[in-house]
Amino acid sequence: MKGRDWRVKDSSQEETTCPQGGTEGELSAQPQAHHNCHCGKMGADHKVLSSGLDGDPTEHREPSAVIQWEERQQELNQEVMEKMREEFHNRPDNFILNLLVASVQFYSNYNREKAEIRNHIRDREMAFDRKLEPSKRKVLFMGGHEEISGTHVLYQPKEHPYMEVPTPLQFFVVHDNIDLYAESQYEELQKRQYTDLDGPGYRFCTEYSNRHKGTVGGA
Repeated sequence: MKGRDWRVKDSSQEETTCPQGGTEGELSAQPQAHHNCHCGKMGADHKVLSSGLDGDPTEHREPSAVIQWEERQQELNQEVMEKMREEFHNRPDNFILNLLVASVQFYSNYNREKAEIRNHIRDREMAFDRKLEPSKRKVLFMGGHEEISGTHVLYQPKEHPYMEVPTPLQFFVVHDNIDLYAESQYEELQKRQYTDLDGPGYRFCTEYSNRHKGTVGGA
């Protein structure tokens, strides 16, 4: 094939003509180049390839669900910041009024209660850390705001005789050394001894549940 009219083949074996020039040999000699021309219609299973560190073409795969969730969170945070900036520049009086209402409605004194919340979280974590010190574990306390400032906000649902029940306190236990293994390795774990760890190691095996589908962790 000659001239400035070359064709690109996708996985559906359909040929697409691109008028930007080049030859078929030139295209195959540059696997790392991205073809961004949309003159022709590519197949539905077309995959974009790029060159890896060793020169071999690598396939671009869709990111994991965790990465997608983090990216979505960043997008939402960015949208909130943009709305706040827009309100600050276009309606500064509303922006300041919202901050004043929030500080009065949810805090009796913002600076004092902020320090009280920080100290309360620290004291609760230190108290639990002392109890868990023999097992080399720590906790992260997720409360404080509800206990200190939550008393100023009393919410009662419409057409309901009782107020909202306070949310339960949340603690996260931090383990320094945790190993997860398959159920088939349970006997092998009984014979293992760790000598290079500062604290105890917690070893868990996954057990398949016949009653409820899924896996349940068991020590």
